[in-house]
Amino acid sequence: MDGRRIVEVLGVVCVWVGAVLAAQGPEGVAWIVVGLTQHMALILLCLATGALLYNIAPRGALPGPLLLGSAGLTVLAIRNQWWNDQDVWFLTGTALAIVGGLTVMRKRQTTLRSNPVRRIVGAIVRRRLVVEADQYAPERIVVLAICGRVEIDLRLARLPRYGPVEVMVSCWMSAVELFVANHWPVVAGRVHAARGIQLEGCLDSSELFDEPESEEQGERLVQLAKERQISMKADQEGSAIVVHVLGLGGSVSISGR
Repeated sequence: MDGRRIVEVLGVVCVWVGAVLAAQGPEGVAWIVVGLTQHMALILLCLATGALLYNIAPRGALPGPLLLGSAGLTVLAIRNQWWNDQDVWFLTGTALAIVGGLTVMRKRQTTLRSNPVRRIVGAIVRRRLVVEADQYAPERIVVLAICGRVEIDLRLARLPRYGPVEVMVSCWMSAVELFVANHWPVVAGRVHAARGIQLEGCLDSSELFDEPESEEQGERLVQLAKERQISMKADQEGSAIVVHVLGLGGSVSISGR
């Protein structure tokens, strides 16, 4: 989580706590803390369900399941007359506050600037990182994925200023998807520390480029880029992408080719 998101979360918390203090004083805040503790198991289950839907459902497909779930809860509330139960209203208010906070935190994609090294962290929820058409591809992308999904889109990127693009993936029970232009060759780098991670998609060489900064491997990467450009009959020159992988469980896939 970057600094901007931390500030947004703190802002949501301050607004929520300030409203409670203004309405009920310190006793109201204490009551909220006690209520959160008592219903923590249910709150965690709801958060887990929401995170699962967020990661699995395609974009634009979430309103349907959420609408059905809301309709079902409404029917149960009418049938059991839950509106007279203070705990239900407490849980409803808490859920609304959490949903509001997640909505503020959510960012559909991160647009890369022309920096040589970029980092992205995806933990539980899905993260997407895009390089726009007028921006240089970074020379190194550091990815940390923990029980989530991370997407990196380099299809419109300009060539990096120096050398190939190195993607350093640390994958822990996650899915990492790399979108590249079809005339950019992709090869494997250091993958010896990966356990149970499935590599999906086509590589342009069976060689392992564990030291792409070396003169020998650097020349070979340039040659692969030229060969790929010729084979795809592309007008523009491509850049080699070296994918290093470590971690346990999950998948790293190459798409858009």
